[in-house]
Amino acid sequence: MVDRGLGLAFLPQLAVGQELRSGKLAAVKLLDAEPLHRSLDVIHPRHRPLRKEAQAFLHLIKEAVKETSTIAKIGRSDRRRGS
Repeated sequence: MVDRGLGLAFLPQLAVGQELRSGKLAAVKLLDAEPLHRSLDVIHPRHRPLRKEAQAFLHLIKEAVKETSTIAKIGRSDRRRGS
């Protein structure tokens, strides 16, 4: 629909990099917008425990999410105060 001029979409830049570079699509920067959130699911077979490397990777992701959430909360409170 976006390609046909019938709508807008929120897409990861990674997914449309070629279209942005070629000028087929254009990115629109949103100013003063609340951050968008999306979920990330990790799926693995129940009968097989995760290897230590996979557990370590998931731990890193969880820590990054916590850090990002903290930074976002600080940014939102600063905007409310007019900083």
